[in-house]
Amino acid sequence: FGKVTRYYYYLLRQTEYLVFLVEGGFMSHPEDEMFLLTEEGLDQLAQAVFDGIHDFLLDQSSP
Repeated sequence: FGKVTRYYYYLLRQTEYLVFLVEGGFMSHPEDEMFLLTEEGLDQLAQAVFDGIHDFLLDQSSP
């Protein structure tokens, strides 16, 4: 978790827009794979991504 401060990633270098880069797990990791193959796992991941973006945007709008 954290902010990328270097512009190593192409996506972060080639846009004027705010970019969120999310790694939800790795299909090569058996536990991640099982988690990502379930509806509950995907729902949890989606909620976590939403919560993170929501919190970030709230922090940015605070004086």
